[in-house]
Amino acid sequence: MCQGKKFTFKGDVKITHLGVNRFDFQALNIWHNFCIILSAMKKRWLPLIIIGLLLIGGGIYILGARPRVIKVGEKAPDFVLPDRNGKRVSLYSLLDKPVILVFGEPGCKACVEFMVKLDTILFPKFEGKFHLVSIRVPMYGKFSKREYTMKHSFVYLIGDEKIKKKYIVRTIPASYVIDTKGIIRAWEIGNEPGVVEEEFVRLLTELTKEVSP
Repeated sequence: MCQGKKFTFKGDVKITHLGVNRFDFQALNIWHNFCIILSAMKKRWLPLIIIGLLLIGGGIYILGARPRVIKVGEKAPDFVLPDRNGKRVSLYSLLDKPVILVFGEPGCKACVEFMVKLDTILFPKFEGKFHLVSIRVPMYGKFSKREYTMKHSFVYLIGDEKIKKKYIVRTIPASYVIDTKGIIRAWEIGNEPGVVEEEFVRLLTELTKEVSP
């Protein structure tokens, strides 16, 4: 497009160039100067354009490759994990009652606070009507030396990175409410106010009615 050279004017001569007839030297020189500016802009902005395209492409890739999450209504993945005595326990063996499944670690303050809520709020209302299953998973790649202090008994299993991947656990505490058919009815990340007091109480009220004789 910009291939013309700079021209000079002699006498009253007109120049034919770039397929345009009777194009005088002033127009050609303006065109030439425009091409110089455009070329400089290309050199200056090309790296920014490339970076911008890479960022846009990366954003599209990230959105398209968004990590999967376990959804309400899905079947909860089964597992077989050891308890503190080495006895192996599966999730599906506990589905005679609704299950609250909690991934956490006693070295995690939020995990301890969440378990205390379950212990003090749910057990007085639903004791004997549900299973509380706590799966201890590594925090920062290792287990702490701490333990939960609970008034009521619960199923305490030792997990690993494989079970975290199976349930797509990225943050602890992570909790799931599972009905007797093995369907996930709710899930929660963290220790948000009102979750145990309202949502879990409401769900257990509903689920325990479903299994009542």
